[in-house]
Amino acid sequence: MEIRDKIINSAMDLFLKYGLKNVTMDEVAASIGISKRTIYENFSNKKELLAASVDRMIQTHIEYEEEMKSKTSNIIEEIFITMMNMDEHFQSRIKVGMDMKKYYPDIFEAKIGTQYERAYEKMKVALERGVEQGIISPDTNFDFAVFLIMETIYNILSRPEILIIKKISVIEAFRYIIIYFFRGISTDKGIAIMDEKIAEMKNRK
Repeated sequence: MEIRDKIINSAMDLFLKYGLKNVTMDEVAASIGISKRTIYENFSNKKELLAASVDRMIQTHIEYEEEMKSKTSNIIEEIFITMMNMDEHFQSRIKVGMDMKKYYPDIFEAKIGTQYERAYEKMKVALERGVEQGIISPDTNFDFAVFLIMETIYNILSRPEILIIKKISVIEAFRYIIIYFFRGISTDKGIAIMDEKIAEMKNRK
């Protein structure tokens, strides 16, 4: 692995673990046993390193999505296998995104903003595919449905204090939102698949 990739991977891990503001270039260098000078030979400043780390996170997520899609036969299975494979880093990724919006809004808009549009179109296409599979109601208003789910997720997950008050984790909140949303737009066939997947999730606990 090239040194640039090692630096990006180390920074990404540290950002997820400690947050954007708490990670210094010295700590990134120490984590992989190189000098800070070596980091600055590859990245002019922390902001540039953050941008590269975000690109890596996005690419990793896209590859993960494609892998999950290849293992499923319909949109509901795809959604549920993703939910069942959420790990402890999910909440950290959400926090990194919120920190980025607060402290590095230009990077947030350039990187995450474009991903919002990508996710919007991807979800819309997935719902249309669900209609063809007989699991999503053909009466669904796709534009509004996608707007509703994405805005709900964004508003809930961007206000962690609400989740603390309600004594629910970010992962649990995400799962509730997804389950209730898809129940509302699924056919009887889709709901049957959901019930089967929900039972699998419970059995894994």
